[in-house]
Amino acid sequence: MKRFRSALLALMMATSLPAVMGMGQPLPLAEGRLAYGLGQYEKAQSLFQEAGDANPEAQLWKGHAAYMRGHTEEALAAWQVAAADGSAGTDARGAIDTAKKQLQALSTLLDRYGKLRGAASGPGASPGDWRVLAADFDRLAREAGQSLVGRRAGLLAADCLGYAGDVDDAVKRFDALKDSHPLVTDWALWRMAALDRGHARGYLTTLVQRFPDSPLVLEARVALAETEGDAAARRAVLQNVVRDGNGRPAAERALFLLSQDAGAGQGSNLVKYWNTYPEGRYLDKVVKDLSKLPGLSVDTQYRIGSYYYFVGDYGPATTFFDKVHTSVALYRKGRAYWGLDLDDKAVATMRAVINQDSSLAGRAYLTIGQVEAGRNRWAPAVDAYNQAARYGGESGVTARWKLSRIYKEQKKLDAARQLEQTIVSSFPWSEEATNINWDGFWNALHARRWNDAIVNGRRLASHNPNHAYGVAAQYWLGRIYEKTGKSQEALAVYRGLIGRSPSSYYGWRAWFRQQDLTGKGMDPWFATQPGRKVDDVSIRWADLLGKQERALLAGGTKGTALPREMLDWPENVRELLFLRQYEVADWTAGVGKSPNLKAWMSHLQQRYRDSIRQEQGEPHLNYPLGFAASLVNAAQRNRVDPLLLAALVREESRYDPQIKSYVGATGLAQLMPSTAQWVFKQVPDVAGRPLTDPNTNLQLGAWYLAYTVKSFDGNAMNGVAAYNGGPGAVARWKRGFSGDPDEFVESIPYTETRLYVKKVFSSYWNYVKLYGAP
Repeated sequence: MKRFRSALLALMMATSLPAVMGMGQPLPLAEGRLAYGLGQYEKAQSLFQEAGDANPEAQLWKGHAAYMRGHTEEALAAWQVAAADGSAGTDARGAIDTAKKQLQALSTLLDRYGKLRGAASGPGASPGDWRVLAADFDRLAREAGQSLVGRRAGLLAADCLGYAGDVDDAVKRFDALKDSHPLVTDWALWRMAALDRGHARGYLTTLVQRFPDSPLVLEARVALAETEGDAAARRAVLQNVVRDGNGRPAAERALFLLSQDAGAGQGSNLVKYWNTYPEGRYLDKVVKDLSKLPGLSVDTQYRIGSYYYFVGDYGPATTFFDKVHTSVALYRKGRAYWGLDLDDKAVATMRAVINQDSSLAGRAYLTIGQVEAGRNRWAPAVDAYNQAARYGGESGVTARWKLSRIYKEQKKLDAARQLEQTIVSSFPWSEEATNINWDGFWNALHARRWNDAIVNGRRLASHNPNHAYGVAAQYWLGRIYEKTGKSQEALAVYRGLIGRSPSSYYGWRAWFRQQDLTGKGMDPWFATQPGRKVDDVSIRWADLLGKQERALLAGGTKGTALPREMLDWPENVRELLFLRQYEVADWTAGVGKSPNLKAWMSHLQQRYRDSIRQEQGEPHLNYPLGFAASLVNAAQRNRVDPLLLAALVREESRYDPQIKSYVGATGLAQLMPSTAQWVFKQVPDVAGRPLTDPNTNLQLGAWYLAYTVKSFDGNAMNGVAAYNGGPGAVARWKRGFSGDPDEFVESIPYTETRLYVKKVFSSYWNYVKLYGAP
């Protein structure tokens, strides 16, 4: 604002002395100009108001005074009135233009700030870059002076220095500026407490006392409790937060802390936490702590055993099921033994289930059949499947299906066919019947028996239109029509599939075939673009601002609109969110958040797994470009399409950097430890860093994806298949195969790899639609 203010003062100096003293203009206007020149902006604004709303000159200077006070909305409204006047209009329009440029500059810096905060350990998160950004915020703060833009910039400069590690400087600046922007004074105190641990209690106490309605109060009370030396006082504070918090994150944290306090009814608080937050942040620790307590009820022990059973931690599951004498617990214990490869124990336990509870006998026999088949003991497997089939239900259908597979392996084709016919006729809507119909359809298609294939395909498409095989059959009917010269029939099938499932794998394949048939473009099959530039689709943060400020940033803003619920939040919360303080906004909403809002807040805080699970139709949340700086850097460095890498990461981990599979695959790109150790040697500059580090994992994953693609002469589809199934396996499948790529994908013998290729390329085409630069 320095240049803006200098221009205004120069304008004042150019005004004749008699005019300034009131000779030639109303006295309030002259007095207001004088007060403005002395920096008395509140007094000046009041005097300009006295001069009258109909006086364009008064409105011009009223706008100047309001702007210098940080009252941007009032300033813009006054300038817009003055802009219509001939004499004051030029200056008013110039002032609006200056305000617009400053707000646009702030918005650009805030985008950089948001990206740095979200960069994790990726490129652009170094202390040096934080200091550069702080200097840019400082520059804007000096230019914009005491305006709202200047105050915002000053506070963000202080915050950048905090992230850079310049704690003393950051705290001093926050202290000097904390009251300059009343909407976020509570946030400034919160940041000071986080930076200056030695004086944190003082800052937090001030926050609680001065801003009892702040969204930060509950968090501040929990933080104060954690520094409280007196155990009784600490418990009282935490209990009050649990009572007042209504399920918000601070209340969850408070209840968790109470559950860790042996003197505060630990057992009941652990159970209360589990009941209140069944998917809570601390649930794993809570269950482990609860499992160590003596005197647990049978119901609690069963619940703990079931928790471990469903998360795949079978050892503890069997320990707790040992203490529960019910048939369901016994059944789950047997399944857990199977998961631990203790096959003899699994079979013995299932036989005990059969003797104890006939209602579970079918499921138990099915499990015995699966265990015996898994160790190639075909006679007992066949016997167990036959026994399971006698009990009917889902387990009986599955047993017949698995038995038919064994008969096919043993070349007992008539027996296998008879079982399949029974399943299709008696259980036509079952998963097994759908599998059988698909096999018949695919075998006919592969043998070029077009009429049989069309009959089977139509049956699948009509009986199971939303099933994966039903959707696949619809696509392949189109391909059959193409192969038999019926282009119009093929187009009708493709258009119907595009209309029903446009974002699915087969929806995209149908779209590409339609484009090819209508001459609008060649089918790219599974081609990718290693040198692709990724479009930066930003969020329309201007929607959070007041009407006048929003108008300054309107027009030409490419981005995704925030949900209506955010725009209805109180002004102070919207301001904090505009300043990219996502956590604070999240704390305000608590358990009252809609699924859509939960998805948005998860996305903003880089909890992409949650945002994908919760999204309500916003494609950018369903297909996030998570850890974008690191991802694009890794892709460019290794010459792979960044959007192919993005799609692979989405399907591997849902962008959860901490995730670990039951076989040990870790991090965003789900690298096995043995593979990672080999790739570390190829990417030595990240060697030794943890696989849970996003930048490290993406570098390794991008290198390995590039390696698998290069292994097949740049064929990305084969490379993606090899990433999952192994290069050796893909090389075996490719030998002698001369069909088109679609047929190769459908012929991949590993079910997991076949589905993996479809998932990755479905995501890839959606990413290209959302982020592919023209």
